[in-house]
Amino acid sequence: MANDSITINQSVNSVTATSQSSSASVTDTENTVTASGTSPTASATQTISTASATSSRFALGASLSSLSDMNVNTADALALLSAAEVQLLDGAIVTTTQLNFLSGVSSSLQDQLNLKAPLASPTFTGNPIAPTQSAGNNSTRIATTAYVDNAVSLENTIEELDDTSITSVANNELLQYNSSSSKWVNRTFAEAGVAPVATPTFTGQITHSGVILTAGTSIDQVKTSVVSMTVTPTFQDTNITQSGAMPTGTYVMLLHVNDAAGGGSAEAYYSAIINIYGGTTSADDFSSEVDLHRSGGSDNGKMIFIRTRSEADTNNVRIEMAANFTASSASNYTFKFRRLI
Repeated sequence: MANDSITINQSVNSVTATSQSSSASVTDTENTVTASGTSPTASATQTISTASATSSRFALGASLSSLSDMNVNTADALALLSAAEVQLLDGAIVTTTQLNFLSGVSSSLQDQLNLKAPLASPTFTGNPIAPTQSAGNNSTRIATTAYVDNAVSLENTIEELDDTSITSVANNELLQYNSSSSKWVNRTFAEAGVAPVATPTFTGQITHSGVILTAGTSIDQVKTSVVSMTVTPTFQDTNITQSGAMPTGTYVMLLHVNDAAGGGSAEAYYSAIINIYGGTTSADDFSSEVDLHRSGGSDNGKMIFIRTRSEADTNNVRIEMAANFTASSASNYTFKFRRLI
C-alpha cells in the first residue's frame, strides 16, 4: 500500500491488517485483533465507545466506559462473560489488584461474613482464646482464666482483704467489726469483751434464758424411766438402776402417778432429793426411805412411798416403790431424775 496509513474497522470475530506504510492501525469491536507490519509503527487497539458499543456477545451499559486501557487478553476474558454477567459490572470501578482479592473465594462472601463476630458487643461460642495479661494489669483488656487464677492465688491471707486491719497477730484472737473504720480488726478476748470457754471470768449480774436439758445422767441431764407395776404395801424393785446404770450423785426426782384406774390417785406428782450410789455394795438390806412431797389433781387418800436399798448379791443400789393400798391393776409410773452434782 502506498498510503501513509491504513485503518480497518471490523465488527466480526477476526480481522487482519498488513501494511508497509508508516502506520498500520486496526480498530475492532469484537474478540480478536491481529496487526502486523514492517513500518515503524504497528498497533492494535480494541475500543468500545461509551455511546454506541454493541456486540453480538454482550452489551455494556452507558456507564461502563472505555476498555482501551485493557490489553487484548483482558478483553478476551470479558468476551467469555454472558450479557447478564457483564450487567453486574455496570458502573463498577474495580482495579485488577482489587479483583485479585477474590482469588480463592469458594462461597458467598455474606455467608462468610455472617460467621464473624461484630466489633461491638460480640458474642463468642466454644472456647475463645485471648492473650494473658501481666500480673496486676489494671485496664479494660480481657482477663483470661489464667490471669484470674494467678490473681486469686496471690490473695491468700486475711490481711490482703480491703476490709480488714490485722496487726500483731497472736494465738486465740478473734475478728471483730469496727463500725468507725468499717473494717474487721483482730482482738483478744478481753479486748473484744467476751469470755473464753475454758475458765471464764464474768463480771456484773449473769442472766440466762433457761437450760435445755438433754437425756443422760451427766450434770443437768435428765434420765427418764417408765415403770409398769401393780403397787402393794410391800416395797418392790422398780428395776431403774438395773436397766440403766446411774452414776454416783445427787438427783432431783419427779414421779408422775395416774393410777386411779387401779384404785389409786389421779394426776399426782411426787418430788424429792435422792442420792444414788453407783459403786459396788457389800451390805445386805441397807435401806433408806426418801422424803416425798406430793401435789396434784386428787390423791383419793392413796399414797406412794419410795426408798433405796442395797443388796450384796446384786452389787448395786435399788430404787423400790410401795403404796398404802393394793392396786387392782398395773399402771405406768414415770420417773425423771435430773443430776445436780
